[in-house]
Amino acid sequence: MASSSGPSSPGPPVRLPDCIEELVRFTLASAVEGTLGADLRLSRHYCAGLLQEDGPLDDPRLALLQGEVSDDCDGVPVYPLYKRLARAIQRCIDHGSFLRTSKFIKGIPEDESLKGKEKEWNELIADQGSELLNHVKKYPSFLEMLKAESLTKVLPGVKTIEEGVQVYRNFYTEEKEKKSGVLAISVSRSDSQPYVSLGALLSGLGYEGVSCLLGLVHTVGSIPDALPPARSVLLSSFMVLHSSKNQLALEVINRLLTCSCWMNIHAIQPYDYCFEIRVDEGYGARWSRDGSKDFWSHTWRKGIPGDGSIRNFGLFHLFMSHLSRFQESMALIHVRGVEHVDVLL
Repeated sequence: MASSSGPSSPGPPVRLPDCIEELVRFTLASAVEGTLGADLRLSRHYCAGLLQEDGPLDDPRLALLQGEVSDDCDGVPVYPLYKRLARAIQRCIDHGSFLRTSKFIKGIPEDESLKGKEKEWNELIADQGSELLNHVKKYPSFLEMLKAESLTKVLPGVKTIEEGVQVYRNFYTEEKEKKSGVLAISVSRSDSQPYVSLGALLSGLGYEGVSCLLGLVHTVGSIPDALPPARSVLLSSFMVLHSSKNQLALEVINRLLTCSCWMNIHAIQPYDYCFEIRVDEGYGARWSRDGSKDFWSHTWRKGIPGDGSIRNFGLFHLFMSHLSRFQESMALIHVRGVEHVDVLL
C-alpha cells in the first residue's frame, strides 16, 4: 500500500467484499462530516442512519436471536445497515447488473417508474462498478506486487524489492501470503479515488436505489428516504407487551424477520405510516414506522390465484408446519394492537 508517511502494515488477509464494506462506511461517514467533497444526493441524516449501530440488548433471549442472524442479503437487515448495503453492492458488481434483494408479492403492485430506473441502475453498476474494482488488484505474493506497483510508490525510502518483502514479512508470514495472496489498494491521492467511484454510484442510485438494495419495495404511499427499523427494536417491541410464556411466539416472529422477502414503509389508513414485512407465501407483520409499537393486525389478506378472491390467514399460519402438535395445542399467542386478539395455534 502506498503512503505519504512511509511503510505501513498490510494487515491480515482482506477479501474484496470487506474492502467494499469499509469503503462504504468511509464514504458515508465523510458525507456526514461534510468532508467527502462530493454530493451523494443523500441527506446527512440518511447517511447517519445507514451508519447507526444497534443498541444494547438487555434480554438474553433477544441477544441469542440476534447472534443467529446470517450475513446474507435476506430478511430484515441487521444494523448497521451500511454492511447490508455493501454486500448488496458487491453482489451487483459480481453479477454486472443491478440486483434487487426483494421479491414481488402477488396482488401488491409496485411503483411502475422503478422499471425505467432499474435500467439506469444496470448501466450505473456496469460503469462505476467496474471502475471501482480497478482500484483493487490481487497478486500471488508481495514480490509480484512490488514489481508491478513500483517500489518507490509502495514503500518510499526502501531501496530494493528484497528489502521491501522483508518489511512486509514483519507483519505477514510467508504461509499466510501463499494461502491468501496480496491485495493492493491505492490510498494515495489521485483524480480517481475509490470513494469517488462509490460516491458516483450512490448518487446515481439515490434513495430508491439504495433502499431497494436494502430490501425495501416501493408502492403507492411508500416513503422513499425511510430506513427499516433495527431488528432489536422490532423484537423488543414485541417483548414489552408479552411475557416469557410467549417464547415460542418470539421465535416465530424472529423467523418472520429472517425469512421476509418483502419490506415496505408506507402509509396505511387510518394509522399513519407503518413498517410491513411479508414472506414468500404472502403472510407477514406490521409495526409502527420506527418499529417501537407492536403488531397492528394479526391477519393478512392474500389473493387466491384464479378467481382473485380474498382470504384471511392467521399471522403465524405460515410456520405451523415447524411446530409439533403439542406446541400447536399449548401455545397461546397474545397479539395486541388495534384490537386484542388471542390466537390459539
